[in-house]
Amino acid sequence: MRLVELHEACCNYLLIERGETSATVSTYKANFREFCTWLEGQCLPLDVSSISDYKILTQFMYYLAHRKLHRNTIRQRMISLKTFCKYLLRDDFLQRNPFDRFDIPKKVRGKPRPVGDNVRDKLLSLTKRRAESSSNVRDIQAAVIMELGFKVGLRKGAMQNLLWEEIDFEEGYAYVVDKGQKEKYYPLAPSVVHWLKRLKLARGALSGPVILSPKSNTSISDTSLHDEFKRYVSLCGVDESKIGLHSMRHTYGTTLHEQGFDIRDIQVAMGHDDIASTQVYVDVPKKELRERIRRAFSKSK
Repeated sequence: MRLVELHEACCNYLLIERGETSATVSTYKANFREFCTWLEGQCLPLDVSSISDYKILTQFMYYLAHRKLHRNTIRQRMISLKTFCKYLLRDDFLQRNPFDRFDIPKKVRGKPRPVGDNVRDKLLSLTKRRAESSSNVRDIQAAVIMELGFKVGLRKGAMQNLLWEEIDFEEGYAYVVDKGQKEKYYPLAPSVVHWLKRLKLARGALSGPVILSPKSNTSISDTSLHDEFKRYVSLCGVDESKIGLHSMRHTYGTTLHEQGFDIRDIQVAMGHDDIASTQVYVDVPKKELRERIRRAFSKSK
């Protein structure tokens, strides 16, 4: 089989058996196309011999480095190809994974980009006002989107795929199949439960298994979810270039820290596997840390 056909089979495996998101698989496909374009430019064959050759892969790494890409971008390219090699190894097209010989760069974790309290409150208030005075499902669904983002911190993919059966209304929890097909639970504030109930009631007999759904059995698309969010951002007079769907999650994590939540509690609330992901929300600026230490020991000699 040609390398392209093998990669397509790998992508199907990742989607169906591994439960990777379509966004992740699309990224893998884009990274693979870049590798194939580079191979063709070097007059190298598009077959397993190229991706199993350590020297060829080293040349490709030099090519990426020469382009001065961000470290996270190079890391992403390497992980994409390493994942493909794992698949080839599993199906006996390779004897060993050539990427085991490479050191994959550690991820550079950026600072969260939360929106200010005033912007968050504007968005929550506007969607609630419109939903309270309307029986329109779309208006009520918009309120649910803001609640799930700002008060639960759900990722976009988890929000899109959230099912009614995953909501425990009595206990106030959402049991979610999140990033990487991992099951996690998210505590729900009373207002979140309220708006979920309102949405379910508004849908009535037409309600399918998916919560955010334009039709009874389909999830809301990336474009529709993005457009719905941006519609309210625009109505609030907020600069659309400075806020996105993921800003709600960043705002949620930052709010928990500002309210004095312990880092372990924030980790659970955010659904992080690695506490390093949570650490970005609780980093204390050096100047503030210095002042805290001075105050703590101001009376000691």
